Amino acid sequence: MSRRGYCGEQPEVWRTTVLRSFGIALERVAADRDVADDELQEAVNALDNVVRYGIEVDGLTLSRFLTGLVQVSVSAGEHGDRFGEFDLISVIDRSLPLAVAAALPTWPLHVAKASYYSRQEEGRTARQEALRAAQQACAGNRDEVAVGLMLAQHHIDICRYREADRLLDRCRRLCEDDPACADRRPELHICYGNLYYVQGALRRALHHFQAALATAGDPVSVPDHRAAVRAHHYSGKILSALGRHQEALVQLLRMEDYPCVSEAERMRRSGFLHLRLGEVLTAAGSLDEAYAHLSESRRILGRLRESGTAQAILDAAVATLHMRRGHQEDALAVLAGAVAASRRNGYQRGVVLFESKAALCHLRGRDWAGTLRSGSAALGAWIRLNGVGNLPRAALGSVEYVGSALLQRVRRGRRTPVRVGVVRCPCGNCRAGAVAGV
Repeated sequence: MSRRGYCGEQPEVWRTTVLRSFGIALERVAADRDVADDELQEAVNALDNVVRYGIEVDGLTLSRFLTGLVQVSVSAGEHGDRFGEFDLISVIDRSLPLAVAAALPTWPLHVAKASYYSRQEEGRTARQEALRAAQQACAGNRDEVAVGLMLAQHHIDICRYREADRLLDRCRRLCEDDPACADRRPELHICYGNLYYVQGALRRALHHFQAALATAGDPVSVPDHRAAVRAHHYSGKILSALGRHQEALVQLLRMEDYPCVSEAERMRRSGFLHLRLGEVLTAAGSLDEAYAHLSESRRILGRLRESGTAQAILDAAVATLHMRRGHQEDALAVLAGAVAASRRNGYQRGVVLFESKAALCHLRGRDWAGTLRSGSAALGAWIRLNGVGNLPRAALGSVEYVGSALLQRVRRGRRTPVRVGVVRCPCGNCRAGAVAGV
């Protein structure tokens, strides 16, 4: 909207128009449903007009608006939807003085900025700077724990495990000593679970993900929905890795129990739910059901605005299905596409994982040159991912991961091939057969 173009030189008419738009946007971002992309953009525009033209808004209304906008922005940003990114960040920066004047906490605004950088490899520095600014804006232990957990997750994402461990230890002590921080424990367990998961300590990670669900209570309170969804997601992945496929499927389907905050979150969660179900069913030998779920994942993820990384992860899952069916050439072709997409999107962790899987595929086919080529590419990407300063800790993490996998194999003994159909998907919707197009 333009003041001159919409209302000419009538300031009261303009003020009324801006406040009406602000009120409509407030109703949408505070609604108990997922907020659509265009509604989030309209909310950003409404805040922009309030800030740009100095329209006075009472503190309680502004607080409700910023709280809702931050929640939706964090949800959309974390799930890869970064439309209007610089518009949002610019508006947040210019709204900071407004929040300060109204004596409102500003750290959530910095967290919203950090979330919009969280899925960008090139946004690491900007994400860390935003979280550092959030730390400086904290007003007590409760705020410190909330921001500290997000900064710890950032360190986990970039393989700085020692820094993450130190932050989590500080947050743990605050949660134990200060009753005001006790309700942060579900997110604390999620971060600990992520830290152990990426280092291969699967059973310790599973303990923390299950502890997150236990501390969140039953029913899970709204502020803990995000932690609960992640706990079910990673519990499912770990249980599958431990060979407990039926339990894994049940955990994954629990992700549907919780409402979404943004349209991007709803689509990405649904797409990844079908992807993970497909992975578990592939590992369990129920290949037709796996095919159906991977097909549905392809359909949903194709509608996301920012889906390059998600599509690469899906391609890797499809490649695994091809390998289980004995179609090695098809698997290698799909993996090549996953690696190329990961490189285009700066997803270095994906390059490591998918080149490693390609090396395994070459090895099974006794293609020694291909094994060396893909293995070398995976090693090079691993070094770039971890950085020279983190190589010793990253190497230890890799040893822990491989050691954990070997230990689990020894504990289980010789694996008995799973008969097709022994593990069935509880969803009941994938048994009619696969949909063409995977």
